[in-house]
Amino acid sequence: MNIEKIQDRDKLAIRLDGRLDTITAPQLEESLSDCIDNSKEVVFDLSKLEYISSAGLRILLSVQKR
Repeated sequence: MNIEKIQDRDKLAIRLDGRLDTITAPQLEESLSDCIDNSKEVVFDLSKLEYISSAGLRILLSVQKR
């Protein structure tokens, strides 16, 4: 999975490409852990995502709750 992060002041855009599954979900979680706290708005572009497992959905929901 490819993760592209674009920070614009307090807005963070995240583009995901590939598969968000049990193997790649921890990679996304680690990648977002330091930049999420500095953002007031987070936008995900999932248009190139081929598959999302329940582990991937858990990460997306945890970001939404933060």
